[in-house]
Amino acid sequence: MEKAYGFISPAGRISMSLEVYRGRVNPQYWRKIKVKEVSCKPDVCEVVMDLDYSFEGIALKTLVNETWIFDSGKWWIVYKG
Repeated sequence: MEKAYGFISPAGRISMSLEVYRGRVNPQYWRKIKVKEVSCKPDVCEVVMDLDYSFEGIALKTLVNETWIFDSGKWWIVYKG
């Protein structure tokens, strides 16, 4: 979780602590995630992924949309959770 949290933009980490992030994200149900589509402009990429997960023994699928920004020489995720 600490490594994933480190990809969140600096502004996002200011407004959300690692402890809060841990409470919001629970990857124990995830089974597979695959990048489906990426669309980029110079400093922003929109990423769509297929997520397979299970909940209470039921296999489910959903799309996950992420926005990544390039700032200060690094790529960061804009966490919307």
